Order: sequence, then C-alpha cells, then structure tokens
Amino acid sequence: MATSTAMHTTTFVSAFITNLRLLNFDLLEDWPEITPGIFAFKTARENQKQRIRCVEWAFYRLFEKWNPKETRNKLQPFFPPYESLRSINLRAALLRCLMDLKKDGVLGKEILIRKTMFDECRGDKFEELLASFSTMVLQKVRRSGRDSDKTVAGRLATGQNTSQKDRRSMVPIAIAHKVSLKALLRRKELLRARYASLGDVLDAKERELLSRVDLLAQADQNWQSDIVPDHTMQALEDRFEDNWQGDAQWVNSILKADRRDATDSLLDTRFTSVWSRTEQGAINTAEMVGEPSMVQDLTNRVRDQQQRLQHWKQVQQDLMDAKPRSPVKLRSPIKAS
Repeated sequence: MATSTAMHTTTFVSAFITNLRLLNFDLLEDWPEITPGIFAFKTARENQKQRIRCVEWAFYRLFEKWNPKETRNKLQPFFPPYESLRSINLRAALLRCLMDLKKDGVLGKEILIRKTMFDECRGDKFEELLASFSTMVLQKVRRSGRDSDKTVAGRLATGQNTSQKDRRSMVPIAIAHKVSLKALLRRKELLRARYASLGDVLDAKERELLSRVDLLAQADQNWQSDIVPDHTMQALEDRFEDNWQGDAQWVNSILKADRRDATDSLLDTRFTSVWSRTEQGAINTAEMVGEPSMVQDLTNRVRDQQQRLQHWKQVQQDLMDAKPRSPVKLRSPIKAS
C-alpha cells in the first residue's frame, strides 16, 4: 500500500512539473527551480520553506494564465511574499480562488481542497490538486493558442452555421485571399532566386579559395626544395630593378610574386551589406570575385588572344577548304610545219 501511494505521489509531482515546463514557466527569471526532490517524503521537513515558496509561486503563475484579471485583484497584493505574513495571506487567497473553482464545477469532484493542506503544502491530495490544476491551465492555454493561430478566412471556412448570404459575401474575400497568396508566392520565388544567386557567389568564392590553397601548397613545396639565399635574392632584385625599362609595377609583380595588399570584394564587405544587396537583387558573381593581379590579368589576356588566333586560323582553313579549285587546262599538241 505504501509503495502504491509513493508511485501515485511521484506521478502527480512529475505531471505537475512537466506542465509547468510546457507552459515555459522554467524560462522566467524568477523560476524557483521546482524539482521532485522538494516533494520527497524523506526530506519533507527539511524542504518545507522551499516547498511552500515554490508552491506559492507556481499557483500564482498558473492563476495568471487562468484568469489574469482575478489574479491582479485577489492575488497580486500579496505577491511576492517577502515576509511570513504575506505568505500566509497569499496562501489564504489561493485557497479562496481554488474553492471558487470547486464551487463553479471547474475542478473535479474527486479533487479535495482543505485549509490544512496549505499549511505544509504536501500530501497525496495536495499533489493531486497541483497536477489537476496545472493540467487544466495547460489545456486552456493550448486551446486559446490554436484559436488565435487561425486566420479570418480559416475561421469563416470552418464555421458551423454559415448562411447562404454569408457564403456569397465570402466570394470577394476568397478572391482577395487568392490574389494575396499569388503575390506571396511570387515574392518567395523572387527571394529564392536571389538567395540562389548568393549561393553561386559563395560557391565561386569557395572554389577561388581552394585554388589559392593549392597554389600556396605547391609554392611551399618548391621553396622548400630549392631555397635561394637572401643575399642572392637581394642582388638579383637590385640588378633587375636597375635594368628594367618598363612600368615599375611590373617589377614588384614579378619579383614579389604579386604579394601586394590585395582586397577581396566579398570577404572584406560587411555581411549586412551583402545581405541587403542580395535582397535587392544587386549581387552577382562577377562583382564579388577578387580583382586579378597583373600577372593573372596578363595570363588571361594571353589566353584570350590565343583563343582568338585559333579561331581565325580555323576560319582561314574553312575558307580555303570551301574555295573551288579551277580545272587544269591541257595544252593542245604542236603541229609540225
């Protein structure tokens, strides 16, 4: 029998605490850390003050959800209970509110409410009261949440007693709702395309960075295999600079391997600016790719010229193949005089 009672007590306390967490009470700043341990039979005497404080807090928050107006009028004057007198008055006010719910038939007949239950705030019947009332509050909150989530069109469409006149008046609403949905879908498609454009830019940047990593790895291997002394490199740079007749920028690009203060148009731009340009549709891969160095630009130009040269060679060959060949005229034999 004792084991059965303990199991029921554990179930009621567990349901009570679970309901409080489902109501997000544990996210409040003044959450008093309500745990099953404060209701344990072995530590009932030691945890009496903490248990009473937690029960007062829980009942007050539950009544806030159940009836905010009545809570302000009857319970708020005694909350929070800074002293023992306020605590006694608060529990007395809670008892009266619960008795009113009992009289109105809100609480079930099997739920017992006695004044002595609030002296130590423990016992099987008291824990059953905690579980029952918290469950009622949770159900009410869930019902009100579902009703508030319904749109006007949803409430009209699912109405039970809708007359023919009301249904005819809903036609313009249905048309307007359809137009609104189409506009929303077009907006979503536009944003999806713009976000996909940003994804292409990020993919291009990722490929560029991977290419840089590979080039650095290759350069590192070459430097480790063939290291030139610093004085030799300095002498070569001085000689090269003294004899160079072109643009001075090329000297730096050739000797320093394009190690200049380059900027990256994407990585150096604030995320808020990139996101704003994305939503405006003003972002593209060409703008976000870093500016090529002088050597890279020269390499690209050479490659383009080679492609053009190959194209014109192919055109020349096609023209030669298409040109008709003139027939060879045979000379007539010379007659002897």
